[in-house]
Formats: sequence, structure tokens, C-alpha cells
Amino acid sequence: MLNHDTRQFTLAADHDPPTVVALMPYTPRHRAMALGIVAGMLAVWAPLLPFVNLQIGRVDSFLPVVQTIMSAADLLTATLLFAQYTVQPHRALLVVATGYIFAGAFALLQTLTFPGSYAPNGLIGDVYNTPAWFFVLWYTTFPLSILGYALLKDTGKISSRSIRTSIAITLICVSGAITLLSWLAISQTEHLPKFFTTGLMRQTPLSNQFNVGLTILGCLVLLVLFVRRRTVLDLWLMVTLFAAIPNFLVAAYAGADRFSAGWYTARGFALIASCILLSVLVIEMTVLYSRLANALMMQRREHANRFVSIDAATAAIAHESTPR
Repeated sequence: MLNHDTRQFTLAADHDPPTVVALMPYTPRHRAMALGIVAGMLAVWAPLLPFVNLQIGRVDSFLPVVQTIMSAADLLTATLLFAQYTVQPHRALLVVATGYIFAGAFALLQTLTFPGSYAPNGLIGDVYNTPAWFFVLWYTTFPLSILGYALLKDTGKISSRSIRTSIAITLICVSGAITLLSWLAISQTEHLPKFFTTGLMRQTPLSNQFNVGLTILGCLVLLVLFVRRRTVLDLWLMVTLFAAIPNFLVAAYAGADRFSAGWYTARGFALIASCILLSVLVIEMTVLYSRLANALMMQRREHANRFVSIDAATAAIAHESTPR
């Protein structure tokens, strides 16, 4: 039986297998895989640094393909996290699922507004600044949600409401927030600070300041999660945050040139960041299901063998007691 009141997402006893990935402490194998992915990303970035400003051509189909995949991956990840919550209703899981809903929604909305993606000037919003604001909303709400998860996960708080009610309230609140923020970014752009004034290729100094701020926010959340790391979920959320940071560094350090080598690479890392946790959840849930299925089969086999032994013993006793 899992202990709901424990301070950490750990097992009540060493012999009790976890029923959700969020409760699984990470192993040396998980750590080695995470470090390998981080090392691979650094190995890609190191030789690329001198060429981050190099223009390699505008490919309008790149962004809609990549960010549509990212949006789908984030929303699928949120669905799996809600499924984990139905098994173990810790509030921290709701918070991190909320972050992935924000990420998936704002990634899709930025794609719809980005010029050249689905229309020459985007389908909705201001050509210059609406996509930038969706980018800011995307990478502000997501790390803040991860920060909330990091601060709540060790408290062991269980939702006092029913599981369906908690999920429904969460979805309604998130949908309302996304609607309000989207309305501001689409319809009220003239009242918001400007990220672009003379064209789409160069950003204003304010945009660089925002990118520095997003970098600091991402690093802060990464540090908090590193200090409080316990589980598989913690470990891969750290890798996800690390993979997202190049988006801001390229914009801040490289002059924010779009369609450059650094820009394309940063978007590729963002795609990796969106798919990491989804892949881990699917793999670990499959492994966990396989182990539980094998344990159940062994239990049934042992139960059947026990009955066979009892029947054999009963038959032997009956045979011995039969008068000759």
C-alpha cells in the first residue's frame, strides 16, 4: 500500500512497487541516460557557437511542422500526467500537467500567428508582435508551473476533492487563463510592449531583455528542481528545462536573427524538450505495466500450484484412509 502522507513521492515500503511513474525514484540508469542527452546537446552547441548568426535560408514549413509536433506532444504528456493523477492524486501532478497544457496551447497559437507558417502574415493577430508574445507566454507559464510542482511535490498533499472534480476544475481554470492571455496577445497588441518595429528579422532591445529574463527564470527553476530532485519525473523535467534554455540564449546572445543556424538548432532542442517526458512516461509506464502483469501471473500461478498441492495431499490422505 502506498503511503499518501509521506513527505516525498517514495514508497511506503521497499517491497511495494510504485503504481505511477511520478513515485519512482530515479536509478543510476536514468541518471546516465539524462546526462548522456545533456552531453549530446552540449556537443552540438559547442561547435555551432561561432555560426549561430549564420543565415541558412528561410524555410516556412519548418516552424509549423516542428511546433505542431511539439503542441501534440505537450498535450499528450498532460494527458498522461492526468492519468497518473487518477492513480495517485497528488496536487503537484495537477500543477505540472497544467504547465504542459499551457505549453501545448501556446505553441500551437504561436504557430497560427507566425508569418509564413499557415499564411503569409499569419492566420490571426499582429504580424510582428503577437507571435513574440505567445512565445513569452509559452516560456513563462511552463517554467512557473514546474516551479509550483517542485515546491509542492515534497509536501505530499492530496486533493480533498474527487479526482474528476479536481481535473475538471483544473481544465476550466487553465482554459480560462489561456483564453484571456490569448485575447490580450491577439486583440490588444497595440497596448503591449513592442518586440518588433521595423521587420521580422531583428528584435528590439526590450525583446533581448525579455530573453535574458526568461533565461534567468529557466535557470532558477532548474536549480530549485535540482536541489529537490527525487524521482524519475524530477530528473526528466530538469532535462526538459535545460533543452529549452537555448531558445533564449540564441535570441539574447546572437542578436535574435530568425532563420539562422542558431535559430533552427534552438527550435530543434525545443522539439526534443517537448518529446522527452512523453517518451519517458510511455516507456516507464510500459515497463511498469509489464512488471505488474508478470507479478500478477506469478501470483496466480503460485495460487494454482497451491491448490494443486492441496488437492494432491487430500487425495493421498483419502487413499491412505480407504480400508483395504
